[in-house]
Amino acid sequence: MPRVLFYVQHLLGVGHLMRAAALVKEMARQGMDVLLVSGGPPHPHTDLGQARLCQLPPLSTQGTTYATLVDSNGHPIDTRFRAERTAKLLAAFHDFAPDIVVTEHYPFGRGKLRFELEPLLDAVQSARPKPRLFASVRDIIEPPESAEKSRRFLDTANAHFDAILIHGDARFAPFQPSFPNAAALTPPLVYTGYVATGGAVPTQNRRRRVLISAGNGRTGSGLLEAARAAHRLDDLGMTWEARLANGACPTRSPEPDAAKGFTLAPISPNLAADLAQAALSVSQGGYNTVVDLALSRTPAVLVPYGGHGEQEQGLRAERMAQTGQAVVLPEKSLSTERLLAAMTEALNHLLSGPPPFALDGAPRTAAFLKEAA
Repeated sequence: MPRVLFYVQHLLGVGHLMRAAALVKEMARQGMDVLLVSGGPPHPHTDLGQARLCQLPPLSTQGTTYATLVDSNGHPIDTRFRAERTAKLLAAFHDFAPDIVVTEHYPFGRGKLRFELEPLLDAVQSARPKPRLFASVRDIIEPPESAEKSRRFLDTANAHFDAILIHGDARFAPFQPSFPNAAALTPPLVYTGYVATGGAVPTQNRRRRVLISAGNGRTGSGLLEAARAAHRLDDLGMTWEARLANGACPTRSPEPDAAKGFTLAPISPNLAADLAQAALSVSQGGYNTVVDLALSRTPAVLVPYGGHGEQEQGLRAERMAQTGQAVVLPEKSLSTERLLAAMTEALNHLLSGPPPFALDGAPRTAAFLKEAA
């Protein structure tokens, strides 16, 4: 029974954790002994199946940038906190003695976690027998903003990793546009297909409903405000429902006369199933949401997050538009009128045919790692 240690850290939303959970659950289902080491705040909808959990002292990011990491009390982390985290991570590694180590997103991100990840790589390197080391990376990464950072990503990957598992489909979104140095990587790039994080999607039974999703709301407050304003002018005859990962609205409460027909609820563990019952989706362009849209085949408006110069969601949304899967409204162009126009366009563009990319990323990843062990 291969032993797999899977490291994941979510900082702003929960997408990284949900994808990791789907992967380790499938690995355990295929007969592997799996330990998920999670460094972000615990989340109630984390279904690991038969995989085990090692929770590090949780940290997240302050605000919507990655400049300051904070502990569970909102205090900036210090040297003592870093040492405690590193010690617990290394203890988990040595106690579990894995055959395989997987780092989610690293080395193509999580640079502020190098204080614990570099010691982990050193431990992998010196262990006997030496575990195999793989990177678990989403389809599109945030393009490195400097040549120095790009070189660091490349050098770390080439020095330590046996392969890069890209949870995407090269036919839809090749890795190179978001990481221009991809051709210089010596570990092989293994495209696994996209990873679905929810359960089964029921037969479509579309209702006159607009489903708005904005992750945990920290990066989607502008979209929520625009949706509320658009709802006041709605002549589409539909109910509107907004979903947030934390179930709390970060914006002011709607006025009583505007609240009718606009509800706010926690996001469900199976967003794809909810989308399959909706006539239209309005969302950002995160990985998990795009996968759910592909599963549900729901007409969609994407308003990709672009704060602080981020490009990842915009690149993915662009591919969705190019393949006829969604109408894209850039965040900087967001207004009530443009949102309503985009929604009308999307409603008149019903999707047909299969999804534009492979959606069996979890079983293919698990099978690859089982064989690699």
